[in-house]
Amino acid sequence: MQLYELSDEDLRELNRAISDVDSKLQRWYGQGLQGAVADLGLLQRMLDEGHVERADRLLAMEIGVVFGFVLRKTMDWTWVVIEDEGRREPALLISSSEAKREADLLLPVTVILRRLEAGKPLDLADLYRACAQSATP
Repeated sequence: MQLYELSDEDLRELNRAISDVDSKLQRWYGQGLQGAVADLGLLQRMLDEGHVERADRLLAMEIGVVFGFVLRKTMDWTWVVIEDEGRREPALLISSSEAKREADLLLPVTVILRRLEAGKPLDLADLYRACAQSATP
């Protein structure tokens, strides 16, 4: 596994995912993302009302990106990219240590995607709290 800073292309892809989710929220609910914890409520509503099907990998991944941006902003974590076996994925570096270990990473896209694909109930507020607690020493 290799760890990299976000490239311009990586940042464009993350911003595109956020824009796509924001557009859907505007269309369905007349309000968009604020870049705050309150966004989790809108995302939860989208999930609860069935707008995200298990087979919709792209939308699930985009929700993971938005979830990651909320965590990044509120927890002051850093976006990075991990590359493993030729696959790149955005991750959050949750430690400011120079030793950047795998244990210091959170993969928000994978967290959301796996839960949705498995058909598990997803409570974004609980997941947010769990992620925040796991990062505190």
